[in-house]
Amino acid sequence: MKKLEHVVVLMAAYNGEKYIGEQIDSIILQKKVKLTLIVSIDQSIDKTAEIVQLYSKRNKNIFFYINDNEKSSSAQNFFRLIKNLDINKFDYFSFSDQDDIWLENKLISAINIIKKNNYDMYSSDVLAFYRNKFTNIIKSQPKKKYDYLFEGGGPGNTIVLNKKCFKELQQLCKKTNKIENIWSHDWFIYAFVRTKNYKNFIDNKSYIYYRQHSENVLGANRGILKTYQRLKFVLSGKALQQSRLIASILEIHNEKEIKNLLFNHKFSLINILFNINNCRRKTSDQFKMFFIIILLFFTKN
Repeated sequence: MKKLEHVVVLMAAYNGEKYIGEQIDSIILQKKVKLTLIVSIDQSIDKTAEIVQLYSKRNKNIFFYINDNEKSSSAQNFFRLIKNLDINKFDYFSFSDQDDIWLENKLISAINIIKKNNYDMYSSDVLAFYRNKFTNIIKSQPKKKYDYLFEGGGPGNTIVLNKKCFKELQQLCKKTNKIENIWSHDWFIYAFVRTKNYKNFIDNKSYIYYRQHSENVLGANRGILKTYQRLKFVLSGKALQQSRLIASILEIHNEKEIKNLLFNHKFSLINILFNINNCRRKTSDQFKMFFIIILLFFTKN
């Protein structure tokens, strides 16, 4: 019998009782892989822990732990999972939100593409849904020279890494305390893969129903409120601060092109404008970024 690839799914959870059971059910039903699910639960005020504990009792391949500290960010919960994982028995490494629905061939499809093309990281587009409305979220546009400094390579719930790539990522996360200030684990992972010259692929197929609701941390950024929240965050300068932090952790901040792009004070914004077509993959995002940088230039200087 052909040996099944052993995949670990890392799930960060907090107050997820409404949807977490449906998500776990869809993970359990993954085809043609050996599966381990590890859930890290930030202190919740609902029945998230009880639900996961019940699944763990019924399934020997489901494990969980509850964080003693007060709720941290979702990203920090994922970084704890990354740092604490014993990687020896696993072949592939993936990440899960607490509220989506996975198609049964999600993991094996990613693994087959990784193996066939010798990729190190797989991610993909997703089909977002809210009530009865579905929207394709396209992340598979052609990669740009600096896109990893300004956006991720697809939602974190689509990411699958091979062992070599995950091992180096884990070592880096353990090495620096700066990782505690990263607010998006999927963006950081994509930047890590790009700067370390690992091979990544963004699939134009979707194997996830990406649930949207009022408690989404980032979500699909659809609607007036989500757009306002994201715009407010970007115009505050915090997004650029994250870009600089990522470059610093990855130790590319002293490279001439990166230094001019992110660390040259007022001229950084000008350099971004001149390189706008290399900073985002999607053309419409390039236009949005152009006007945001113009606003930042006049409000921050």
